[in-house]
Amino acid sequence: MTQAWKKIGLIGLVVALGLSPFALQANAGEAKVVHEPAEVGAVDAATAEDIINRVKQQDTIKEQRDRFLSEHFTKSGIALFDELNYDAAKLDFEKALEYNPNNLEAKEHLRKTETILGLRDARYHKILDKVRDQKIVERQLAHHEMKIAYEKAKDLAKEGDYEEAIERFERVRELVKWISPYFNEDDLEPYRSQVEEQIKSAESQQEAKEEQDRQRARLQADEVARIGSQHLRERREKRIDKLLAKGRDLLAETRYDEAQSLAESILDLDPTNAQAKALRNIAFKASMAADIKWTLQTDGEERQLSWAAVKKSQIPHSIVLIYPDNWAEIMKREHEAIGADEDVEPAWVEGLKATLERKISFDFVETPLRDVVSFLQQITNATIILDENVVDQLANPEITLKVADMKLNIALDWIVEAVDLEYALRDEAIFISNEQAVGGDAKLKLYDVTDVTLEIKDFPGNLQMLRDRVGTSVGGSGGVSSDVGGDWEDWGDEGDTGESTFTPERLIQFIKSTIAPDTWDEVN
Repeated sequence: MTQAWKKIGLIGLVVALGLSPFALQANAGEAKVVHEPAEVGAVDAATAEDIINRVKQQDTIKEQRDRFLSEHFTKSGIALFDELNYDAAKLDFEKALEYNPNNLEAKEHLRKTETILGLRDARYHKILDKVRDQKIVERQLAHHEMKIAYEKAKDLAKEGDYEEAIERFERVRELVKWISPYFNEDDLEPYRSQVEEQIKSAESQQEAKEEQDRQRARLQADEVARIGSQHLRERREKRIDKLLAKGRDLLAETRYDEAQSLAESILDLDPTNAQAKALRNIAFKASMAADIKWTLQTDGEERQLSWAAVKKSQIPHSIVLIYPDNWAEIMKREHEAIGADEDVEPAWVEGLKATLERKISFDFVETPLRDVVSFLQQITNATIILDENVVDQLANPEITLKVADMKLNIALDWIVEAVDLEYALRDEAIFISNEQAVGGDAKLKLYDVTDVTLEIKDFPGNLQMLRDRVGTSVGGSGGVSSDVGGDWEDWGDEGDTGESTFTPERLIQFIKSTIAPDTWDEVN
């Protein structure tokens, strides 16, 4: 029963809609009825629902078509209204309302048009014609402006003024939109289509140009930064050169600690500066050498004072002192070698010493020692011999040193100290080698030492004077009896053993143990 009632309800719906119980076919948006004999009872629920959906689709298509036509006639009527062609505008507004009676815009313009048409008279017609002519002239001027602006925009794009060209093209686009209802579409279509392409092309070229400008600006900024960095580096190098020159002056003035501190300051600015490192090392070595020299000198002076005090305390206080017979001759004697000629320097030594006093200037940066020696030979005309065997052992050392108006002997001191070598005057030349090779030749000289080995006999003194000095009796443990008669007593034969006097053997042993003890050879 339920299925039967459903079929009866669907059939009634179809009949109510004014449709016959026939099948409907849709083709290209149109509804087409195909007559197919069938029994009413053969229409089922699915077929009826399909028919309803198709009807709804047709209604939707018709509504969309009516709405589109209503909007089209509304726009056309507004264009005619602006041209003061009110009669034609009235017809378009009426057609718009036929397709869509609810079109409020068409209703309002139709009311205005009818009002104007109802109030017009002959004079009003004349005014309207004049206004219409003015509108036509304005549109013609706008059309002419569009053409001129388009050509000018293309010229600006060719000249590279893309920003101004884009503004002109956009003006052309606005003019095309404004005058499109009043001119032939074929006349405006080239401008409408090409202006968009021209705008895109101009924007692309403008972006490329801006990118080139940015790239150029970056390159200019990099160049400015490079030049600034170069100027900064040059100023720093000049400052370092001034500090190095000041450091060398401090070395020449033997202010080694200040020179070393200055070298550290230079290395803070340029940690890889070889000259500053060399200056620091030289100042450090020179400072150490000066400290050692001062220590040795001070120690030697104190030792001499101590020896003098010891010797002074050991001098026998005797009233009677017997001098040797030839004492006057001994006092006049000068300490010279017996039978030796005077040490007269050869002429070549004096010449080399004069050359070493000459002032020179140079600037060596990691220069091989051989090249340094060759340069010094050229500017001084002095013969300088470099021990090649020693240089080969040092693996060709390099010199980094800059001096200005410095004596040659001081400059040579710095050079040889930098490579741990020494120099000496030998055989009419300046010889550079290590400490062992530079050592001088031995010379034989004889000195008279009889005044050192002469034994001075101690004589007895006054007992009373000794008592006064000692402050006690000389007798008892002193070995001298207190009841010895007389003022004098022979007391010197027992106390003097001769140990305070240098014998030749003791003098030789003293010299060996005092002067370079490790360099003496035993001779049998």
